[in-house]
Amino acid sequence: MRGFLRQVELPVPVISVGNITLGGTGKTPFVIALAKFLKGKGLKVCVLSRGYRRKGKKELLVCDGQRLLASPEESGDEPYLIATKTKAIVAVGKDRAKAFDLAKHLQPEIVVLDDGFQHIRIKRDLDICLVDGSRGFGNGMLFPAGPLREPVETLLHADAIVITKRKSLQLLYKAKGILSKKPVFFFTPKVKAPKVDKAFLVTAIANPYPLLEELSRMGITLTGYRFFPDHHWFKEKDLAGIEAPILTTEKDLVKFPEPARKISLAVELEEELPPSLKAFVEERLCL
Repeated sequence: MRGFLRQVELPVPVISVGNITLGGTGKTPFVIALAKFLKGKGLKVCVLSRGYRRKGKKELLVCDGQRLLASPEESGDEPYLIATKTKAIVAVGKDRAKAFDLAKHLQPEIVVLDDGFQHIRIKRDLDICLVDGSRGFGNGMLFPAGPLREPVETLLHADAIVITKRKSLQLLYKAKGILSKKPVFFFTPKVKAPKVDKAFLVTAIANPYPLLEELSRMGITLTGYRFFPDHHWFKEKDLAGIEAPILTTEKDLVKFPEPARKISLAVELEEELPPSLKAFVEERLCL
């Protein structure tokens, strides 16, 4: 369908951030880093996101660039975290063009299209595709037989490829020469963990194993862990029987029941684009 679908052209430049695999490539930290960078250039940034597994179906303005206007449940966990950490304009909706209409009066100057690689209805000026360096393309097969949302060759439609979490030489082989035809960058946010020696990890991120490795590297002993499906909204029973301290991620903490939220600790990420990628974005968009 790429190249044949009639596209909507927004009145401002659009940067799409997406992937070709199911879950866990680090899109949210990357979008946060990108929004911070663009705001640092003096631009009024608008992030458009679907708001997966949120309450409600209507398009919603999550943040006006200064104030949060919706709860985590109404926004979705990822858009709420993006709004909290960047104070960019954030709007959610299955139809991103309609979501943009909600933000139009705020006069955004650039749009970041979250999880936009398959959302080809909106025309974009820069298409960035993320690849999880710790998992790559799995068995190389399309869902449901494998983890791919689209064939690996679809990466040829990207303007840049960003390998996240881990530099992987296997990707150079499995990408069938595609990576040699595109600008390739690496992005791994710094992990900032609370100062504890022991903790019980509870998380609902798509790929928790790089986090386990990082916590081990930082010298934190886990007394146990409970993993839940990505975007899971926690109930008190999910945390029953766990002795404090509970350790979780920033994205998960907003989905904890209020009492548990107050006594749990979050692993924080420090998101910043590498200098080479900043220079690429500046050059491509004439910033």
